[in-house]
Amino acid sequence: MAERITMSVLVAALVGVAWYYCRKAWRTLQATSPAVEMMPEERRFLRRQAWRRLVNGGFMIVLAVMLAGSYALGLQSRAEAIGLEREAQAVDGVKPPLTPEQQRFGRFFSGYVIVLLLILAVVILLAGVDLFATRRYAIMQLRRIQADRRAMMERQMERWRRERDRPSWN
Repeated sequence: MAERITMSVLVAALVGVAWYYCRKAWRTLQATSPAVEMMPEERRFLRRQAWRRLVNGGFMIVLAVMLAGSYALGLQSRAEAIGLEREAQAVDGVKPPLTPEQQRFGRFFSGYVIVLLLILAVVILLAGVDLFATRRYAIMQLRRIQADRRAMMERQMERWRRERDRPSWN
């Protein structure tokens, strides 16, 4: 029972996070349409970020559906029941061979878990890509701000030098 509650909370959290990020990404896409005045570089970054987050949200929804489906179909409990049944039938620590039905279920369950883990890996990978893209953009913007500030200070210093060197008529 506690396992089902934990799984329900996990599925609800996945759906909630996916919904939140998809909603924000959709709003970002609307706010960065060509009708809105914005620097092209910033528009490109924000739109790519929004698409990455929409795709990742979709994968999170698929992951949540697969987790919920595994418990709704009773895959976990059936796998545990097969394991317990084989333990009970063991003679001197040697388990009997799997029946053809158990083998089919084992292949299906293994494939299901592998696909679930691959989707989880894709979600983590996309989150990492998004993190590094955001970091790269932030560093690029910081360097641009520093260069602008440096240029502004150089112009200011040049103006002060001209004023200082100008002959005074007093």
